[in-house]
This record gives sequence, C-alpha cells and structure tokens, in this order.
Amino acid sequence: MLRQSSRVLLIVAMASLALLAACGKASAPAQNLAANQTLTIANTGVSEIATMDPALVTDLNSASVTSMTWAGLVGLDATTLAVKADLAQDLPTVANGGVTNNGATYTFKLRPNLKFSNGDPIDANVLAYSIDRALNPKLGAPYATFYLGAIKGAIDRFNSKAKSPPSVVGTPGSGKGVIVIDPLTIQFNLTSPIAYFLDALTYSTSFAVDPLQKEADPTSPSYTAKWTDHPVVSGPWMVDQWQHNVQISLVPNPNWWGKKPTLTKVTQVFVAEPNTAYASYKTNQYDIDGYGGAAISSDNYVDAKSLPNGQLQQGPYLSINYVATNWNIPPFTNPTVRKAFAEAVDRDTIANVTLKGSVIPTDHIVPQGMPGYYPGLKGIPFNPQQAKADLQSVYPDLSKFPQVTLTYPKTSDNDKIAAKMQADFEAYLGLSANQIKIFGEDFNKIVSDVQTFKLQFYILAWIADYPDPQDWLSGQFTSTSANNDQNARIPGFDQQAAQADADQNQAERLALYNKMEEEAVDNVAWIPFSQSKNLYVVEPYVHGFTIDAGGLTPDDVWANVYITQH
Repeated sequence: MLRQSSRVLLIVAMASLALLAACGKASAPAQNLAANQTLTIANTGVSEIATMDPALVTDLNSASVTSMTWAGLVGLDATTLAVKADLAQDLPTVANGGVTNNGATYTFKLRPNLKFSNGDPIDANVLAYSIDRALNPKLGAPYATFYLGAIKGAIDRFNSKAKSPPSVVGTPGSGKGVIVIDPLTIQFNLTSPIAYFLDALTYSTSFAVDPLQKEADPTSPSYTAKWTDHPVVSGPWMVDQWQHNVQISLVPNPNWWGKKPTLTKVTQVFVAEPNTAYASYKTNQYDIDGYGGAAISSDNYVDAKSLPNGQLQQGPYLSINYVATNWNIPPFTNPTVRKAFAEAVDRDTIANVTLKGSVIPTDHIVPQGMPGYYPGLKGIPFNPQQAKADLQSVYPDLSKFPQVTLTYPKTSDNDKIAAKMQADFEAYLGLSANQIKIFGEDFNKIVSDVQTFKLQFYILAWIADYPDPQDWLSGQFTSTSANNDQNARIPGFDQQAAQADADQNQAERLALYNKMEEEAVDNVAWIPFSQSKNLYVVEPYVHGFTIDAGGLTPDDVWANVYITQH
C-alpha cells in the first residue's frame, strides 16, 4: 500500500507486538463515560487526503480515512497483523475446503445480511464488481495489479485498450478469475499458486464498493469525484462532512455488521506540519496526534516522552525510510555511482543525532519485526573513503559530475535529513552544494511524480501493506511491478521472485527472499537509512485506541475506543 506512505516519512518504534494488546482490548465502563463521545485526531503530513476511493489509495494519510469507512473480505488483526475474516465468515484453508487446486483457488463464504451504509446489500456480486472495477483501466488505479494481478485475467483487463475491457468476473465453468457461485459464495482462480494471496486481499483495492452508487462519466478525469464526498460505504464509519483542505468528520455506519462504537463522531483534521499538530495537541485542540502521514517529529520526541500519564505511545512500525535513484536517468544509470552514494549515507548520525533517536538506523529493506527479516544481511555500510574512491572511478574530475536534485516530502524532519545528506555528499563525495541540490515539496506531488518516473533522486518511505516479505521485494523490484518507481533491473530477480512467491514451504520462501534482499541491496535498488518508530500521543481520557504496526487502526478496534470524563 503504502508510501509514507505509501510515501512520507513516518515515525514509529520497534517493540513487542504485545504492546498493542494492552491498548486495543478496552471496553467502555458503565460509569464515568463522558457525555461527549467525539474524538478529534490530527491527520498529519498533508493539508488534504488524496482520495476517498479505496481502489485509488496509495498513501497512509488517505488510508487513515478509508480504513475506517470501507471493508473487504479480510483484514489484519491489530495485535498480531495476522489475516482475519472481515466480510467473509472465516478464512479459506485447505482443511475447510476453501483453498484448492494446490493453492491456486480460494473460495470464500460471506457473512449473511451484510449491508452498505444506505442499506444496499453486500453480497458476492458486489465483491466481484468491486474487484473488477479496481482493475478497469478507465479507473486508473495505479497499483491494482500489484494486489490483484495474480487473479486470472486481471492483467489483461487492466492493460486492455478495448472500449469494453474484458471482465474478470464470471459464473462457474466460465474460466474467469472471479467466480460468483451464489450470493454468499465467491471464488478466486489464480494464474498460479501464490502464498500471500490472503495478505494481498487485506489492501483496500479489493474493498466492497456499491455498484448502485452513481459515478461520474468513466471517460472523464474526475471518474470518482461525484460520489466520494459522501460515498456509500462498507466499513464501520461513514462520512458526516468533508471540509476539503480542513478536515473530515465520520459518524458510525448503522449497518456495519460488527460491534457498534461508543464514539459518536471521529474528526480527522489535516495538518501538514507535524510540529504545528503537536503544539495544538498540547493546547487541547486534538485528542490524538500522530495519525496519518507524519507522526511526532524529532523536535518534539523528548518533550513527548515527558508528558504525564503515559500519553506517548510507542508501538512497532514496519516502515523503512530510503533514498531512491532513477536507474534510467544519469548519473544513476551507473551502478558504481549508486553504490558511492549509498556508502556516503551516515545512517547512525541521521537517526541518533539529526533525529534525536526517534528512528532506528538500518541498511535493510525488509524491516525488523517482519517475517523474513534477515539479521545476517551484509548491506552497504557507511564508508566515506570508499564512497569517494568509487565515485572518482567513474568521474575522475568531480567537477564534471552533473547536477542532481534530491527531492523529499517537506516536513521539519525531512528538511533536516535532506540537509544532512547534502552536507555528507559534499564532505564525503567531494561534491558541492551546487552539484547536489535539495528540494522539499508537497507529499502528494511527490507521489504523483514518482509514479510517472519524473524524479531522479528522492527520499520516501514504504510501509508494510501486509506482513510478508513479498511486499518488500517482489512487490518493489521485479521489472514489471507497479511499485518499481526507480526502474530497477536486477539480473535474475524476476525469476527468483516468481519462485519465492509461489513456494508453499514458508522456510524455503523466506530463505529465497533473504537472498533477493541481499541482491537488491548490493544493486542499490534502494538506499535504506532508517526504520521508523510508531510515535503518537493520546490524551489520558481516551481509552482503547491503537495504531497497528502498519500505521492504521483496524476496523474492529474502533468498537473498543471510548472517552471518560475529564
């Protein structure tokens, strides 16, 4: 999913997943409840969310809203990040007959009597429509094939130039990728077995969207604009009011199948600068700060630790902050140049001095806490002497090195990171500030530019869409991946990915991913420099709220959140 977002620097702490269990299982007391059960949260890092359409979400700020308002067949458990049933009655397995054809066919039974917020029914036909819609090339969902591409016919539908692209949906015996067996039974036929299919379905691309909801002309650029201000939704919350570039207010969905919340309203206020959000939190304008694209900044980390009553929450966060180079744009077409820049990144100083210990230095692509984390990874260590030697092996006269621009999402922490890197490249590579420019811009603009391969050299972050190393390796660096924004082409990588993705033996596939990670690091597919910490502050009168290791609050957690008198 998600660039941090799926692409702004978030800050979150590695700790035991058990920390979440203590926060996420509260239940409202019979007494001492506040009369006003309205929660106000700072959604930080942007001045507006990019979309309310679950098929189009690519960043954490938008997902912070859509994860509350939409739901799919499956979701993630807040405590363990294990896949759990959501609109489905239970998970399909080999034992219950839901997984057949050696892992290439998955069959789900839906809960009965599911409804959208307006009362329209949610059934197998709706789920089939929603997935087919996400793959419709007229919608232009940028990562639809990343999550749904294993479904038979999905790639052809997404890539079709025909006036009526071929649907992936059919009835039994049709040979289609999505089969509606009956109103409560839906089946997926994959092109080949993959071990992470259930994980991929937890992403919002496959969430239930109402076919009866009127949309704009599919041929217009504003395909979804006419309904997303007040969409008919499938999750526990629905939109009350969306004040664009200010805030969005959500109220409980009366037709949600699960436990109803005690809260009567949740308002997410958009705050572009994390320092502004934190200052407002301390003057009681927000009940929670640190939700969405950018959390507690290093400027406020020490102060937040001193807040009384344990207001600072620190949980695990599966997010890697990295520098990327576009392999198709000189000078980064040269692997030795990429390696030189990797050797000049002083990760320890960035994490422990520049950002005051609010992040963890790392040279890993797969974060600590993920299945398949590889402690033995060699990486490319900070080595300023070798960095300059490598660069001069390509540019003996460093004055001939072309000007490059390091682009980054503009926040106070990212300003510091970019300035530190610019200084290090000057000190350790012998390049002047005129040769290494830095430029901070709006997060949503960077996401757009990255997706269209316009950037040469940039800082971003990736957050786990689901707890499987496929999301970090096959999903990022195979030659055809929609997430391969740096145009990486690693010899033999696609073949290894195909083998690892299909391997049903967990130990074998994790070993294959370890090897792939080593190769991705050696080829400088990314220059990882830190793993985020999940830092957010919650007023003592707010109970039961958690953010999981993927940066979101799962839908079933909201029923446990309540406010006491204060």
